[in-house]
Amino acid sequence: MKTLPPLENKRVRPRWPVLPLLAFFATVILLLILFLFNNHSLLRGSWLTTSSSLSIVALSLSLLLLAVIPLFIGRRFDGFDWFSFIYLASASYILHFVLRAFYVLANPSAIMGSLRYWDTFVKALLYTNIGFAFLLLGYYLPFARKLASTLPPLPFKWPDNPSLLKILLLYTLGSLGRWLAFLQIVPSSLSYFPIALGKLTTYALILIAIYSFVHSPHQRWFRLALLLALPFQILYALVWSNGKFELILAILIILMCQHYLNHPIRPRQILLAILLIFIIIFPVIGIYRNLPSSDFLTRSTQTIDSLASTTIPAYLNLTLNFVMIRSHLLDSFAVIIYSFPAHYLGITDYLLIPAYAFIPRFIWPDKPIELGSKFAQTYFDVTGPTSFAISTPADLYQHGGLMVVIAGLFIFGLLYRFAHHYLIKRPASLPLAQKIPPIFSYIIIFVNFYLIFETQLITGIVELLKQLLFVILISFYMNLNFFKSKLTNEEIG
Repeated sequence: MKTLPPLENKRVRPRWPVLPLLAFFATVILLLILFLFNNHSLLRGSWLTTSSSLSIVALSLSLLLLAVIPLFIGRRFDGFDWFSFIYLASASYILHFVLRAFYVLANPSAIMGSLRYWDTFVKALLYTNIGFAFLLLGYYLPFARKLASTLPPLPFKWPDNPSLLKILLLYTLGSLGRWLAFLQIVPSSLSYFPIALGKLTTYALILIAIYSFVHSPHQRWFRLALLLALPFQILYALVWSNGKFELILAILIILMCQHYLNHPIRPRQILLAILLIFIIIFPVIGIYRNLPSSDFLTRSTQTIDSLASTTIPAYLNLTLNFVMIRSHLLDSFAVIIYSFPAHYLGITDYLLIPAYAFIPRFIWPDKPIELGSKFAQTYFDVTGPTSFAISTPADLYQHGGLMVVIAGLFIFGLLYRFAHHYLIKRPASLPLAQKIPPIFSYIIIFVNFYLIFETQLITGIVELLKQLLFVILISFYMNLNFFKSKLTNEEIG
């Protein structure tokens, strides 16, 4: 008699996390109840208004619990991916709202601007909790995933062994654009063009990193080019852009390329990258930027001298302050809530996003130059192009209040899920030549989604649309054959 093989003792996991969804709804209901208690005329003496500090602590912990729910779902039900948008969003909300709230409570003098009304911080955290819950709801609903599964894949197929010279040409053109933008010799009406040209360095860096992890006869040359490109990233950060983003960008690109093209990165690699960013890059760039303007070598020497004379406790305190000063999105939200609806903006600017992105200035002479500067000019009487970080929920609120925050973050949840499923999960089984373009696109969107979170929503989406146009142009460029490889298919095999 033929015996049946023993059943495998496998744990069957439900495909749809019902319990976390119920937790979302329970959280939303509880927060709405707190909101009603806080705003009901008969209950003005409740604990939520008489003890604002306690309210801030409670709502910060509530947001922290909401933000770690995706980690639980990813580990148990959804297939964990370090570079899924939802984890980036969770980390961003923890840094800019939860940790910032505790920092402000411990250091009230660190509040941005002249705002000293704690109840507006309570409302900012309350609205952020509600908005983030709907962000999670949009992300975990099956609609975006099903839509991504039904649409055709990207119609791009890149060579898996391209010419390095072709990519270095992009990097050279981008460096030229950065240099022209730094010199500021281009008329203001045309200033965007060298800035846009300068972005070619980022695209070329992503391509070099991608092909550094793709096995080919040219792989060692791409790895050498990647090593040589890193000093240029330091130069961009310290001299041309005077900011830390170029250094963080290089780390992020390398980690994502390794994760999707070689083998999944481990938690200790993520921890090492976080320590490198917050313990080294933030304080070093912060000290460098705060020194008096001078040549690169002088400021670098002064930065090293300053670091050498700093004790470890003072250095850690300096690091904390630099990180928290940069992470003031809770303050921005509180400022907007305090002045609302005096500075209500409406949704007209949202409807004009395609026009802002693609209508040239010579056709639309009055097109705003720095949409991100409106917040600084409106709330702090700052003149010039200075921009203040706002955050997505704060920008949504100033365009329509709490309901726009709920609807907008719910849509962002759908977009996060769609982009990850369409560009990462779905192409995973495709041949390498078809898998590289979606990964390239995903890295660009991943970086820009974080910038959208920090900047004014209109500015961030306009920039993303322009960069997606560049993705299409680069896809055509990658299939041009003016630099042909000297290796034949037989030699490659």
